[in-house]
Amino acid sequence: MKNSILRLLGVIFILLFMASGCVTKPSVTNQPPLTPSNPNPQNNATDVNVNVILSWDCTDPDGDPLVFDIYFGTNIENLSILKENHDSKSYEITDLAFDTIYYWKVVAKDGKGGVTEGPVWRFITVMPVTPVFKDSFEDNKTNNESEYTSSFYGETISSVRGITFTQGAIGDGVHLDDLNSYICYSTSYINPTEGTIVFYFKPDSNMYEYYQSLESYKGGFLIDTVGWLPAFSGAFFISAWCDGENHNNFESGTYSYRWSYASTGYNYTLSSDRFYKIAFTWSQTQGKIRLYLDNELIAEASYNTPLNNRQLFFIGHNPFGDYWPYGARSLMGTYDELKIYGVALEFNN
Repeated sequence: MKNSILRLLGVIFILLFMASGCVTKPSVTNQPPLTPSNPNPQNNATDVNVNVILSWDCTDPDGDPLVFDIYFGTNIENLSILKENHDSKSYEITDLAFDTIYYWKVVAKDGKGGVTEGPVWRFITVMPVTPVFKDSFEDNKTNNESEYTSSFYGETISSVRGITFTQGAIGDGVHLDDLNSYICYSTSYINPTEGTIVFYFKPDSNMYEYYQSLESYKGGFLIDTVGWLPAFSGAFFISAWCDGENHNNFESGTYSYRWSYASTGYNYTLSSDRFYKIAFTWSQTQGKIRLYLDNELIAEASYNTPLNNRQLFFIGHNPFGDYWPYGARSLMGTYDELKIYGVALEFNN
């Protein structure tokens, strides 16, 4: 009897032991890394050195070691991977282009399937020379007077019309809301024989649809001095015109008895999701006027005259004469970081 009881207790003990081994232990869920933050250079930083150390903060809730994929470039829509599986929270990059907006982001990975993508940050690099004039449109302001008078056209106008402040390429920017929108400036900052005008432009999403619906002159002025009116010596402009098939050209020119045009073909289709850097240079010494898009030379022509520094120029279309005879043609969109230099800069990617 005693042996039977012992055998029964033994069987029960074995069953209890086996049952305890079948209990499912709670699984530990892996938590993804926290969102990368605290970038250096700071988001929207300006005058960043062309040799810079990118750095950021990022931790993992589980204490897992992290690696990072770093994305970098000048096109926010198409950032290239700069380094994969980087095991540090800093990365040095050198020989960037001057006066260029760069975008970057970091993707954190914990090696256990946890992946967290950081926000896109941006900064603009320094120039080797200081601009003689700059308008960054920060704090919802333009860097100009309240009104201007044209001695050539004999009219006094408000310095701005039809604009809205909005997100720019860096910080705040300004949007031209209509065909007759403009921002007026003095040309007194212009060095007549050598200089550079640089700015950033982002088209509206309906740019091609809207301008191609117009009966004529299917595009507009980005920078202008005379519009359709009789030109004064040293007048200049930058414009873009559509071909009816969602393409546009770029054109710039200077006037002295005749126009000298630097013009491209209808080779471009602009995206409304990014800013484009546009630069116009003139140099008596080089004998050239040049037009750049995103640091690439796209057109050039002969230098034919010193630029005028006694009149006015505009972002958008010169409003004098009520836009006679073809109507207002400002190129609507967002503008930012207008700069004028007293030397003809050379750009490279």
